[in-house]
Amino acid sequence: VAAAMALSVTVDDVLELFGEFFLQYTIDKGYDNLLRCQGSTLRLWLSNLNALHDHLQSSLPAGNFPVFWCENCEVFDGAIILHYYSVRGALLGGVVVGIVKEVAKTYFDVEVQMDKLAVQGENGSECTTWRITAKDPTKRHKLTMETISDDGSFVTATISRRRARRGTLKHGNRSNSQESTTSSLSA
Repeated sequence: VAAAMALSVTVDDVLELFGEFFLQYTIDKGYDNLLRCQGSTLRLWLSNLNALHDHLQSSLPAGNFPVFWCENCEVFDGAIILHYYSVRGALLGGVVVGIVKEVAKTYFDVEVQMDKLAVQGENGSECTTWRITAKDPTKRHKLTMETISDDGSFVTATISRRRARRGTLKHGNRSNSQESTTSSLSA
């Protein structure tokens, strides 16, 4: 609060800046390789945060780590919905925003917009939720692995294990992306 007052900005702005700093601090302390391999898209990276926190819990048993989960946004193509739950409530939501924006920029070369949809503890919400979109729509595939095909249609890229060894992608239609993913993984 004191920093926000001294800088004439909001507390959330200070927390967001701290989140950006925290990611860079973690990288500078030698954790870049660990963070870099968290996922090949922002959604996968965020989805793997709980596993990282579980690992940290074994070293820091008194820690109270937050829980994250993601889903594709049904309203905006290429956007993701991030849910965040913490025993601290929404207090550190600004830190989450700073970390997510910095992760997107550092590891996926994409600037993101985070629109807050719900706040933990307000109006019965059990978690804080954001819609994350790429500021540059041509980079939205870096969020979810969805991309634009040659004919302009929106598709979900899935990698079959056999084809992954050869370095090729298999594309499925958005309507049967679940089916495409299942068949790709069993190939």
